[in-house]
Amino acid sequence: MFFSDIIMEQTDTFGVRLLWALHLMIVVTLLGLFFVPKSLVPQINSIHLSYTLWVALSQAFWGVLMIKIKKRFTIVCPLTTMMQYLRGYSPTDARNYEHSFIVEFLDRYNISLTHKTINIMMYVILGLVVARYLWF
Repeated sequence: MFFSDIIMEQTDTFGVRLLWALHLMIVVTLLGLFFVPKSLVPQINSIHLSYTLWVALSQAFWGVLMIKIKKRFTIVCPLTTMMQYLRGYSPTDARNYEHSFIVEFLDRYNISLTHKTINIMMYVILGLVVARYLWF
């Protein structure tokens, strides 16, 4: 059985699968950069900070754009919004902006976390990346 068959619903289209793969690459890279030694890539702290800020700021920017729909600011991943839209959810549907790829991914392996827990974890990761940049 192919890995994508395990983690994807049968109704998901090629576009959803592509966005799923992009999500997975972004998350794996975000976490994987913690394990790249400075001796191998001397600029790894700057690279990791830049990458993490790019991810966080793109979600914050998308959240600002979604204020018109949601009537309040929430960090929203643009890939999640596109993925949920391709699944048939309107941009005004809560499943479009209160959905987390990581929660969905872990849920498929019977690991239950809330969207709020994932947001807290993202702030912790951001803090660790900034600390790594400043002090290591």
